[in-house]
Amino acid sequence: MARCGKSSERGRREECGVTKIVADSNIIISLAFEDDSNHARALRLWKDTDLAYLPVVAGLEIGYFLLKNGLPLKMLEEILKDERIEVIDSTYADLAYAVSRKERVKSYDDLNDMLILGACRRLSLKLMTFDGNSRGYQSLSVTKAEGKTNLKQLV
Repeated sequence: MARCGKSSERGRREECGVTKIVADSNIIISLAFEDDSNHARALRLWKDTDLAYLPVVAGLEIGYFLLKNGLPLKMLEEILKDERIEVIDSTYADLAYAVSRKERVKSYDDLNDMLILGACRRLSLKLMTFDGNSRGYQSLSVTKAEGKTNLKQLV
């Protein structure tokens, strides 16, 4: 366990015993759906998480996923009732970070990813994600081959 205010070896910020991360939409989706291929791994990661900041853009991605799959948007309301999830606004700093990475932004999804990574940078927290394509910041990702967490510097 890391000291208060320091990053732990698993990539999460420890503040006097509270484990904080920034959550990507794919982690939350995997938690919500038992038939998701990453559900069991998401549960293992989630059990060690005390507080997950969910950038509003990630919340929108979850809403889009639900609508695209013919599921009621009310499910998003249920997901957000989890006491460990705190929705956070994107800031100018997040947007500036995304724009500064413009050479890596080729699509709407890339822009969303950069906004989420901007929040990680601003909060000095790691990103919990199953997306190995996030770039430009340290990210807590799960490698499919090994099936365990793996902290990487993604450049």
